[in-house]
Amino acid sequence: MKDIGERNFLFSSKGKHTDQLWLNFINGDNTCFEIIYNEYVDILFRYGIQFTDDEDIVKDAIHDVFVKIYHNRYQLKKDVHLKFYLFTALKNNLYNVFKRDLFFEKVNE
Repeated sequence: MKDIGERNFLFSSKGKHTDQLWLNFINGDNTCFEIIYNEYVDILFRYGIQFTDDEDIVKDAIHDVFVKIYHNRYQLKKDVHLKFYLFTALKNNLYNVFKRDLFFEKVNE
């Protein structure tokens, strides 16, 4: 296994390098997961904050996305556009949080 310093070249440009990083991750390379997380967490935060002003909800939703990806890594598709995949996962997660919160508001009325 290569160390993280050798992997930094993967993010020197997007596209094929990111694709290889994704493939390495879903094949069990946890260092690639760390690189993916560090590369996208701030981008996802800026995207998620467009849906709500509650930073804690956005941070929790991002955390949930990465936990789900990690736990399901061996079942994930190999041919995804990572950025859009993560954006869609975050949007869906936030939608589910809003739907759940709305349900509990109605129950508590």
